[in-house]
Amino acid sequence: KKELRGVSTRTREEKLTPYIEEKDLYRLLDNLESTDPEMFLATGLISVFGLRISELAVLKVVDGKLTVGHIKNNENTANKKRKPRRAFAMDLIEMPNLGNRLIQYYDSKLIKLPSTIQKQINEYKTKNRFGDVGQAYTDKLKKNPIWKEITKANPDITAYSLRHRFAHMAHKGSAVPISVKDCAVAMGHSPSTHLDFYGSYTTELAIEKAFERHAENRIEVWIIDSRSKIGSN
Repeated sequence: KKELRGVSTRTREEKLTPYIEEKDLYRLLDNLESTDPEMFLATGLISVFGLRISELAVLKVVDGKLTVGHIKNNENTANKKRKPRRAFAMDLIEMPNLGNRLIQYYDSKLIKLPSTIQKQINEYKTKNRFGDVGQAYTDKLKKNPIWKEITKANPDITAYSLRHRFAHMAHKGSAVPISVKDCAVAMGHSPSTHLDFYGSYTTELAIEKAFERHAENRIEVWIIDSRSKIGSN
């Protein structure tokens, strides 16, 4: 049973995967919106809401909010009843309100997921696995010309980079970063998993920008001599 269920929720593909840069994600989404609306919906949901690719199979809209079911089945979680988590949008600056638009498209079925992905979603209960959903998405993404340009420039980029983008922007994309705990819950894993898989990858440019923001928001720090008597007459 352990071999069938697995021990860890972590996948090798997720470990140390770089995030996709905002400029590249914008190029990709902009291209897909005009050429392939169904892949635009799938790619937008993954990158803007920080989904695992296979979680495309377990999405629901409840009262206008996107919720995500569970695709993991391991010895730590198999016997636990877990509620779907709510997904939160991390919009691109160039595409404000994108998260709400994606929810509306998905809920209304004005735009549907690609047929090859939907086919695997329909079959996952029979197969008892979700991996084929992710594979169907990845296979289709690899055919996109913009994606080919992105991965040619950075061969380490994978489809998982879309999800990693969410974590990176949560911590680096604002002067008020989201905490590890809150981001981990939003992405559906523990803070320790978050740090192992999403907190270990950075770039020199990201570090440089972090120090620049730090310098711009410096405050005075007074050091009190321990020998001084505070409050004495």
